[in-house]
Amino acid sequence: MKNKMELAYLFIKGRVKATVPGFEDIENNPYKVFKDSEFCLSNEYDISYNDQTGLVSISENPEYVANFFDKSGKIKSVTSFVGMNGTGKSSVLEFIKSVTNPDFNYFPYKFVAIFRLERSNDLIATNEFIVMHHDTLKYNSESKKNLPNNCSISKAIPLSQISNFGEKIPPLRILYLSNILEVFSTRFSGHTQGDTNLIDDISATGLLNEDVITKSNKEAKFSFEDCYHGFRLMECKRQLDFLLNKDKFKFVKFPLPGFIEIQPDLFYEIEVNETLKEQNMGFVSNLFSQVGKPLTKLKDKFCFDLHKAVYYYLLRYFTSEASSAPVDIYTLSNKAFENNNVSNDRIKGLIQTVIDTLTKIGMEDDNIAKYQNILSVLKFVDSLPESDFMHGLNANPILILNFDANREFCKNYSESLFITGYLNLEWRFTKYSMGDLSSGEKAMLSFFSRFHDLQLKYNKFPQYNSKNLIILIDEGDQLLHPEWQREFLYYLFDFLPKVFTNTESIQIVLTSHSPFITSDLPRYCLQYLERLKGGVTNVVRGKEKEHTLGANIHQLYRDSFYMPNSMMGELARTKIDELIKELQLIKKFESPEQKKSYLKRAELIGERFIAMKVKDLINSKNEVAND
Repeated sequence: MKNKMELAYLFIKGRVKATVPGFEDIENNPYKVFKDSEFCLSNEYDISYNDQTGLVSISENPEYVANFFDKSGKIKSVTSFVGMNGTGKSSVLEFIKSVTNPDFNYFPYKFVAIFRLERSNDLIATNEFIVMHHDTLKYNSESKKNLPNNCSISKAIPLSQISNFGEKIPPLRILYLSNILEVFSTRFSGHTQGDTNLIDDISATGLLNEDVITKSNKEAKFSFEDCYHGFRLMECKRQLDFLLNKDKFKFVKFPLPGFIEIQPDLFYEIEVNETLKEQNMGFVSNLFSQVGKPLTKLKDKFCFDLHKAVYYYLLRYFTSEASSAPVDIYTLSNKAFENNNVSNDRIKGLIQTVIDTLTKIGMEDDNIAKYQNILSVLKFVDSLPESDFMHGLNANPILILNFDANREFCKNYSESLFITGYLNLEWRFTKYSMGDLSSGEKAMLSFFSRFHDLQLKYNKFPQYNSKNLIILIDEGDQLLHPEWQREFLYYLFDFLPKVFTNTESIQIVLTSHSPFITSDLPRYCLQYLERLKGGVTNVVRGKEKEHTLGANIHQLYRDSFYMPNSMMGELARTKIDELIKELQLIKKFESPEQKKSYLKRAELIGERFIAMKVKDLINSKNEVAND
């Protein structure tokens, strides 16, 4: 028996007066644009709610095509919100994140949420609809009549009766992805049910918080540079892990980098040196400086910087995340560097001493393996020939390796990390093609890597796994070239079922400004948002508009939801308007040069029909006055 779950419908009545301390800033609530707004998120059924009668209406969507997005049927439904900036597209995603919050008393909105549970075996499938509604909104039991075959409304639950979301609604998880560094973040985005977090926030903001704040001393104060740097190093790790498993996903056309550029990370050198001084070990910093300055060969300098970066990395780990570990890193450092001797071998010896110490006290094998992997990384780099090292842009030595030929090294580095990292990684398509990944290629690599990293988390911690996922993507196609926007959903729908192998049902809700996304979806997958007078958003269902699947991109651009004013840039439109107005004021050119000057401006116009009409206007003023 398979149980597939989806959020099938949302009705947002409007705000309620906030009475809980901390919610007095209700006017700044992002959902204020919604009033009597309904969103049908199911592809298979048309659903609506009448707040006057309390009736829920459910009927089959006659246009629905089963297994349209992937042959396995794992992608259960797709909804795309289309609209201009300020219409509330991102706010809908924030609202969906909040719907699974177990404490609705803190949620200042009247709403109705309808979930669909599909139970199926080889012979039959049944659909149970569960209605959650604000206590002030009616639910009419007559809704249970006149439902499609094999459909039933099994529960209608007032919000006041929900203390445990998981008891009323079968388990599901929400995944949220956005590349925007957000100032606003929903108050409920981190809510949990029992010991299990219901939301995985893999947005740039969410990962920044997780990678730095929760993995380090929570009482510490971090600079922006520190937070960003830690996030960047962990983003590199996510990309590394994804590329190590790229063969599972069999990308046909999407280009993946083949070479990795490596540099020791010494970002925390000043911070660590200050810590050493506080421990009366400032001599270590001086020793590093004395050994490093005279090094001239690229390999010698790279290897010494790498060993130094690893030592700094371990100091930060033992003084922050593992501050209670049974290893006194400072005592071990004094012994390792006795007689004022700092060298690569001494640092490797220090790491081996840590391994021996932890082994004696019975530390878990997984923890010890990280130190063993650090040693493997250092020994591998030591074994490379001088010819593999070269100058980087900042004159510091770099190492460039073929990724597929050195997977073991990459795997050892990834599995050696505790908090952030000790290597800076960049990607290249060829060994000497420096910086050739475009911003769009980097965005797509990051996009795939974050989903893959989440699946690795599910594999490691089964309590976070769920058979049902709602994936929220806020403008995931931003930064992409139009050709990649055109291919975005193709890659997405191919990738998600492969990465979330233990999941039975995936519901995708996304926002986009791109007509390429619209052209890839049947019209029943679309919800159009438009701003009315007074700032309230009107929702238009896709079924009320023309068919969109495979529609002409230029025709879609002419839709008022994309380009309400013009099909050309505002600067160009203004310049052409100015040119026409000037010509309309001229009765006769004063000289041939003046006419030539206007013809030159007309020649710049790319739309040939408009250019021809402007030239006709110019030529009409050749000898006689014209209106």
